[in-house]
Amino acid sequence: MECLFNGDMQLDGEALSAYIHCMRDEEHLLCREGGKVFLENTFISSLLKRDGDPDVVLNYKEDPIDKRVENYLQADMFHWYLAVVNAKKCEIHVLDSMGLQIQDRKDLKIILKGLERQIKYVEQHKQLNRDKWQHLDVASRPWPIIEKITKQMQTDGVSCGLWMITFMEYWTGSSLSDNVTQNDITNFRFKLPAILWDSRLNTKKGYQQPEQTSEVIDSPSDVEIIDAPDELSKPPNASQQLQSDASPNVLSNTVRSTNIQELLYVLSNYIMSMDSNAEYLQKEWIRSTKPYPISLSLKKLKDILDVNKPMDPDCFNMAVRMLACNEAFLWCEDKYHYMDLQFCSISDFARDPRRRAKLDINQLAKLFECWPNMEYNISHCSNILLPYNILGHFTLFILNMGARSVCIMDPMPLPAWLKAYPAWNDHIYVWDRKLPPWVPKTLDWNLTGFLVINFMQSWDGIRLPLISTVRNVLRTKFLVDLLKYEENEAKDNIPGEIQEILKHLRM
Repeated sequence: MECLFNGDMQLDGEALSAYIHCMRDEEHLLCREGGKVFLENTFISSLLKRDGDPDVVLNYKEDPIDKRVENYLQADMFHWYLAVVNAKKCEIHVLDSMGLQIQDRKDLKIILKGLERQIKYVEQHKQLNRDKWQHLDVASRPWPIIEKITKQMQTDGVSCGLWMITFMEYWTGSSLSDNVTQNDITNFRFKLPAILWDSRLNTKKGYQQPEQTSEVIDSPSDVEIIDAPDELSKPPNASQQLQSDASPNVLSNTVRSTNIQELLYVLSNYIMSMDSNAEYLQKEWIRSTKPYPISLSLKKLKDILDVNKPMDPDCFNMAVRMLACNEAFLWCEDKYHYMDLQFCSISDFARDPRRRAKLDINQLAKLFECWPNMEYNISHCSNILLPYNILGHFTLFILNMGARSVCIMDPMPLPAWLKAYPAWNDHIYVWDRKLPPWVPKTLDWNLTGFLVINFMQSWDGIRLPLISTVRNVLRTKFLVDLLKYEENEAKDNIPGEIQEILKHLRM
């Protein structure tokens, strides 16, 4: 249930399935305008994806798929992650809160193969009622996949599961029965735990005994209801002059809060208000000396929150260092080598070759050595992640050593003049180049560095998860990650009130 109480976490599949079971218990949700509906849970959809692999052997005796197949064939449509199998129209309807950002539904096609294999496998063993289905070839004679949501509705990177179960609840077969906004979905997250707990399907409800307390409320006057002000949920605009209302005393009181948005607002407001003198702004708050010194002053940290300023190279390099030196990297089967902007600055690639200084090959070679305390050989790495920065515009190049390909992740739309640029033809530039269409885009030049560091953190070798493009969200999260750096050699310079707030933030 933790994912439902934390507004920055992706929803767990079991929490989603719990609500789907609650929907199954509502008769009116099973018979809709489009016909009879079967609501599938996330666990079964993962099995269908498994069975989409032709090498997986179906076992009728050990895996009771016959009951599931009969459920499917008795329904005119059923929901599947964000997909609806509409048997009346022989169509697959996709409801994606991110609109048309995903162009090729490869995972969905695999799941449809698994569904078809299961249905035909069961048909070999028993007679099935096929009155509602014209034909069963959902994958081999493919039913068309139709995108029903053409505009992006989701504005964060963590609520896709909430959108999905909302679509399952509101989809009539042809349209949504109600207008839904991101604000509705955000509020729904915190209502969902109460709905699940209060459900008549919750067999544990009677066993949740609250802890006994010795405190006694004598009268209604002893109870004070405090509503969080609306403005606390709004991120501060760093380009405006902020009032110095986040004094240490206010911070001390706010630390008791469990509202992440409130804590983030007060933290940001406090940092932005610290402009007493130029000397204090140059005070070092974050320092790391290995493999080379990086120092971040209070001014650089403040600039992170200023939407009119691009990512600072030192801040970016510090974030890459934190990522590359994460001990979790040691346990990954596929090793990645993370580069920072040193390669970009040393190679000076954007400059006219006639005016470039001669490259020091030995100096460049050192950039491909493993990071401190990370023992690996770069020849064993499957991918090299190479960020590039020119005038504040960041791009990520991912070199796939096995496939000999370069994946180019540019957070900004590609200008028309660049699409016609002649193909590179020197050394590594003859590798296959890929420009994946599902990379999140922004028109904000100053935001590209924050998106690229998220690309580096989230890349799994295949694709990116949903990443928020809301500038205040990205900037605040980046600031908190830097401030929480465990190996910070200047941690004592960070005010105690801020360190106390950081203890309560999990992002």
